[in-house]
Amino acid sequence: MIEQFRNYLLNEKNLQETSLPEYIRPVKLLLEKCPDFQSITKYEQVRALLLSFAAEHRWSKRTLYKYTMGTQEFFKFLTLFSHSEINPIPFIPFRKPPEPEPEFFDPKEIDQIIYDPHLSLRDMVIVRLLAETGIRRDECRNINIKDVDFRTRNILINGKGSRLRYVPFSRDALRLMKFYLVCTKKQGYTGEALFYGQVIGHGAGGRISRSALNKKMSRLSAKKGFRIHPHKFRHSVGGRMIGEQEAPETVVQKILGHANLNMTAKYTHYKPKQLQKFHDQFAKTL
Repeated sequence: MIEQFRNYLLNEKNLQETSLPEYIRPVKLLLEKCPDFQSITKYEQVRALLLSFAAEHRWSKRTLYKYTMGTQEFFKFLTLFSHSEINPIPFIPFRKPPEPEPEFFDPKEIDQIIYDPHLSLRDMVIVRLLAETGIRRDECRNINIKDVDFRTRNILINGKGSRLRYVPFSRDALRLMKFYLVCTKKQGYTGEALFYGQVIGHGAGGRISRSALNKKMSRLSAKKGFRIHPHKFRHSVGGRMIGEQEAPETVVQKILGHANLNMTAKYTHYKPKQLQKFHDQFAKTL
């Protein structure tokens, strides 16, 4: 059943592999705690079951909401493929908790990261791209060399839901990337991935893993004394483009690869001076 649900998520919902655990974890818990789940036919039963799980595992409201989403999708899958006649949870019975405030890098912190002389050449390219493009961690990992257009300074990104988009990069990143590729070629790297996972000459060729990228960010955090995470770069790109550069939200939406403008809105971050400026412009119209 789990494998069938997994295939449904990949093929019917068009989810990426990295998103699957959020949907499969709730189902595994449901099957473990309630093996006769097909006897559940009423909304009240599902709600009571989820609340009992939340109490037992001391879930936060956000975790409860995520597990409810996975459970709802599972029951939808059961009815669509005739494993069950009734969907007892056609809607999510819990209100979605508010999103936490996004974290932003200070411009000085960005400089400390991208100009760190102790970074390897590969890691210099990684943090440069994260800092100026706002691409997601897995989008960064999955870039192939052939996806980089050095003439137009654009990278073809395969984003969430397999949505393709072009993301521009700077001339500084262009020079750094070209130098990096020349060096890796001289060292014998022949893989297709832009960012390799092992030391060249010692089994290189594999793509850098999520855990390796996370460890790299953790080590940087400890060294610099402030939290560094790939998604924090993403917040900062969106926030600075909208709040400081006054870029249209539609432009930022295209660069970050958001499905809708509501997702872009959470990255907005205006400093008091910007707010005062906009308010002064408005007040002149009164």
